[in-house]
Amino acid sequence: MLSCAECSAEFTTRAAGRPQRFCSHGCKRVNDNARSNAAKTARLAARRRNGCRFCGSSLAGMRMDAVWCSLACSLRRHVDAQKNTRRDARSGRLCVGCGLTVPDGHIASARFCSAACRTRVASRKRRALKRSVAVEDFDNADVFNRDEWICQLCRQLVDSGVSWPAAMSASLDHILPLFHGGSHTLDNVQLAHLGCNMRKGARVQVVV
Repeated sequence: MLSCAECSAEFTTRAAGRPQRFCSHGCKRVNDNARSNAAKTARLAARRRNGCRFCGSSLAGMRMDAVWCSLACSLRRHVDAQKNTRRDARSGRLCVGCGLTVPDGHIASARFCSAACRTRVASRKRRALKRSVAVEDFDNADVFNRDEWICQLCRQLVDSGVSWPAAMSASLDHILPLFHGGSHTLDNVQLAHLGCNMRKGARVQVVV
């Protein structure tokens, strides 16, 4: 008779070879899950001991998987990364998400300056596909240059040196919003200040 390592119940081995440790598959799953959760908790605890990734502040009282002490630190880290991108870039490649330069440290085929830009572009395409509308693969920088860096909502100049998420930074606006069935194509997108874009929301632009 053997004793189950999970529930301590006695059982008889049903197969030759290496001795069984559990009386059933259910007990084995429970034990495996417990070990996996313990390992995950240990990893998260080690990460929390290092504090906020941006300022190093304590993460006490935050969620177990938190890596930032506040939303401000999360945004400031991205802004700093964008500043470093502009300062360190030498190759002249432009990020297809925000139009800023891609640093030399990226691989030769890199199309984005950061993971955040890649995620924003992919998110827009996913939203368009979910609504079953036409989707084209294009670079945001091409749209910004086409519109001559003029916000198509307020008609004011967009400063290419202003980084997201500043209100005056460049963003891609859908003329007919995806919410109303607009397509993610070159003829339905335009340059807009992020602040202007957010104020417009999902409303249809009225041309006067």
